Amino acid sequence: MKPVRIDFIAQRRWRWVWGVAALACLALIGASAWQWQQIDQARRAKQAEIQTLLDAQKRMQRLQAPEPQSAAPKPGAQQAARLLQQDLNKVFATVENLQLPGARLRALSIDAASNTLRLEYELDSLVKASSLTQELNRGYDSAPWRFEGATSIGVREATGLGAGNLAQTQAYRGVWLAQLGRL
Repeated sequence: MKPVRIDFIAQRRWRWVWGVAALACLALIGASAWQWQQIDQARRAKQAEIQTLLDAQKRMQRLQAPEPQSAAPKPGAQQAARLLQQDLNKVFATVENLQLPGARLRALSIDAASNTLRLEYELDSLVKASSLTQELNRGYDSAPWRFEGATSIGVREATGLGAGNLAQTQAYRGVWLAQLGRL
């Protein structure tokens, strides 16, 4: 058998068509790659610009944001601050300048919760409690100091005028209170 060869179109013409088509495809692929590179470069530039703007916005927000508040103040902090702002010079002057024989200051305390000042004196007789109250209230228009009470603390030895003379007297502890707002 003899091979049959049928040539519908000449081979040369098809080579030129396929060559032009291949060149067109290569040109199209090259143009697409170049355009993709340009778009990617523009996208990266925009992303960098957006990131810069976001960073600047965060910095502005940090600068404009109020300072973070510290934790809630402790319960006694406001009372202590109010206590420290009060002028207690007149109170201390009264206590320091008190000249009453037989009375001795044992304790001075400030209660911030009830806003009171407490004085505790040791007395050699209960009669001195009223004169001590008068001395404490001297210099005030209203009498801020009030006598709260007295308790016996036992027998105390007192020296007499003679050599070796010792006398025993009853000793008392008295308490006086005043509201800090009235002082």
